[in-house]
Amino acid sequence: KGNRRTPDLVVSRSMILGSKVIGVFGQLHLFGTPHNVMWTHLSQSAMAGDTRLRLVSNVDWQAGQEIVIASSSYIPAEAEIRVIVLVSGKEVTLQEPLQYDHVVDDFLTGTETGTGNGASRWWHSDGGLHVAPQVGILSHNVKVVGTEDIYDSIAVHEFGCRVLVGYYRRGRSEYTGRAFVDSVQFHHCGQGGFFSTRDPRYVVAFKNGANGAAGSYIRRSSVHTGFNTAFGTLASNEVELSDNVVYRSVDSMFRLSSINCVVERNLGVLTRSIQVARPADNHAVDFPATYEISGSGHVIKDNVAAGFERVGFYYPGESCVAEGAPDSTTAKFWGNSAHCGMMGLVVMGLRESCTAVGGFVASRQWEYGIFSSIASSLVVRQVAVAVGHTGLCLNAFGPDPVKHLVGYKWVKVEDSLIVGSTEKEPCFSSKPQHCPSICAAASSPKLGIMMASFAKKRSKMDGTAPWHKVKSYLAIAGQVNVTSVTFARFKSHQTCQHSSFVVGNNKLSPDAMHPNYFKDTGLLEVDATRITHLWPPNPAWIVQEVGGSDLTFRCIIWQVIQLCYCFHFRTAWIWTVMVRNIH
Repeated sequence: KGNRRTPDLVVSRSMILGSKVIGVFGQLHLFGTPHNVMWTHLSQSAMAGDTRLRLVSNVDWQAGQEIVIASSSYIPAEAEIRVIVLVSGKEVTLQEPLQYDHVVDDFLTGTETGTGNGASRWWHSDGGLHVAPQVGILSHNVKVVGTEDIYDSIAVHEFGCRVLVGYYRRGRSEYTGRAFVDSVQFHHCGQGGFFSTRDPRYVVAFKNGANGAAGSYIRRSSVHTGFNTAFGTLASNEVELSDNVVYRSVDSMFRLSSINCVVERNLGVLTRSIQVARPADNHAVDFPATYEISGSGHVIKDNVAAGFERVGFYYPGESCVAEGAPDSTTAKFWGNSAHCGMMGLVVMGLRESCTAVGGFVASRQWEYGIFSSIASSLVVRQVAVAVGHTGLCLNAFGPDPVKHLVGYKWVKVEDSLIVGSTEKEPCFSSKPQHCPSICAAASSPKLGIMMASFAKKRSKMDGTAPWHKVKSYLAIAGQVNVTSVTFARFKSHQTCQHSSFVVGNNKLSPDAMHPNYFKDTGLLEVDATRITHLWPPNPAWIVQEVGGSDLTFRCIIWQVIQLCYCFHFRTAWIWTVMVRNIH
């Protein structure tokens, strides 16, 4: 119980817990009765007005319990909570009809025809590649509940319950918390308006436990309508978060700032931006993620971000310096997916010469399926992306070309699938309301791969400009290699009338593009006119970093772009010659 006027609980001068809190500095054990399935998928589309769901798995859910059905459109808030009235095997009957369509869609059906190697790739192992909305159970027999307040509805003041598993020291005594939670529901938890990691008002926060928190876990549990981050590990290592279902967070949903944690088979539905969810706070444009991963040694596998207003996953990547890019047997980040948001995966990069990511599926991303702007080379392997506006936007920065420094960096995309349009793609005449001003217009052409920009500086990655906008000189060297990638269904959408192209240059970097090599590609149902899209050069685009306008340099590069139109993928040779002429 409590509200924002409730006095804080003070443990010591250095440890103020706040109110409406369970503080853990010993051990917390919470155990409910587990469900046989925490979440599954729809096996058939469920349309607005329907009261029956047909699922992939048999479930032991019961009448009176609440479930969440994830969105299948570009609007994450189309996720819905419903009460069960009957369960019969794989069929669930709802108390009230659905308000929105929840559509089972196909990346590929397995019947497409075309050229190249697409028919034998990994995504055809089950006859195609499908994406279906998730359905998860929220109800458990053990509950931690933030109660209503006599002054205001909890949905208005958003001041719920919280659990802090922490550490503090008094004299010579040290107190370190550990938590063991299984099959528990957290309802109306987290406290809105507190977004500093120094005072994490999460649903459950593990803070400053270091290795003393090792062995803690939250398993097979749920969060029903959270008001802050759901689960976070802040300098608390070796914590397990597995098989959980979370509906609604404000700010990032799962936040790791520690080492050696395990995050597996979680379902996160509806991650809200602070700016959108709390407009009265006048918060700047923010970019929270369903899974915000920092630190090293984590195992992040088979998780789903199902509806988010900004980012599905932030992930630093894995090293590919010593043994090459990890695969399905060696990778620590694999089998994850994101749908119905703005950006599926943002690769933050490592402090090494090579970063790798793979085993990722993205669909219904308004901006980017996968985005990077990192200081190292990058390998992307075995990903499947259904293009919203840009499938892959993979950029690198440094060193400084003004100082004539050359860094031989590259981007490699291997053994992947990029789809221009799915079977049942929703159409929009304008961008979703939750998208900030930097989002692409609904009428913008789609690109499977946006040619990489190798530049002096990282993109700002904030709310001031689209993240692919280049505001510095391009690097002297850089190369893209696309190998064993299949492109499918790049053509004018029959309903939306949006043009889609396999590859195109960056409109917001109207300068020369570095060479792109394509090898062993497959084309399935791709029109011959939908291979390339090249925005015209802009010699008026002048970066004035060094004082004065560098018009001569830009004019030479402008000539290079004119030649690019003629030679397309042979730009590597032209670029090399022109660079030698410049220097």
